Amino acid sequence: MPYIYPTSDQAEIPYWVIFYNAPYSVLALDRTRSGVLSRSDDNYVQLPLPTNLEYETAHSYNEGIGTLSPERGSAATEINLGGRAELAKKRFLDPVIMRLEQLSSTSTFRKQSNTSELSLSSEARREFEFSYILVPKNFDDSVIINGLCNFFRATSYPWRADSPEKVYPPSLWAMQVVGAGNSDFLTQSWLSDPLVCVLTNVVINKIPFEDKSIARFFQNGSSMATSITLLFKEFETGTYDPNRNKVLSKSEIAVN
Repeated sequence: MPYIYPTSDQAEIPYWVIFYNAPYSVLALDRTRSGVLSRSDDNYVQLPLPTNLEYETAHSYNEGIGTLSPERGSAATEINLGGRAELAKKRFLDPVIMRLEQLSSTSTFRKQSNTSELSLSSEARREFEFSYILVPKNFDDSVIINGLCNFFRATSYPWRADSPEKVYPPSLWAMQVVGAGNSDFLTQSWLSDPLVCVLTNVVINKIPFEDKSIARFFQNGSSMATSITLLFKEFETGTYDPNRNKVLSKSEIAVN
């Protein structure tokens, strides 16, 4: 079932974040953002747009021999150095001449320029953190808050398989911002267009007040306030598509 909070005064909220949940799949189409949305059915949570919207894109690089180094012997190196003959000179003859100069002199031998480059070892897998303090205004709110907290926590686990000794990997998530305007633009503008994610951390606090000596609850036993922090991480790395001016996941590139 869908979980939408708050249940009242919804017209006062201009923008919402919808968290769509779908089972894991090995098919590329099912692992795309549109695939998760189409397979989510009623498995989603709708919450107001949070205030902590800071997302880092950090790629991993290694330092090594550059692609234009004579040691590579690539076609790009050949063109850059002016032809095959010049490449052969740089690769074979120059090291011999340099060695002879080193043997004959200690101060005048030539020093080649640094040809090292940073090579990409892993594209960024961004993390998206959402923090909320949920205060129910009525009984329906308290039921929805308990339900969505349990839903996030439970669906972060692997899914039970048909065989008792086996499980399926955790489910996949897609996020979308909705409100006045185009949803694709809003998602890109507010959330930096997240790829399909997995839910890695769920922190639930039923007593979020500074004074934790007393548990405050309603007559039905539900907490008067609940804080929840969600940490999503992109499932696959992305690749920039200049034709669409958009970052796509590996599955989305395979489908397209």
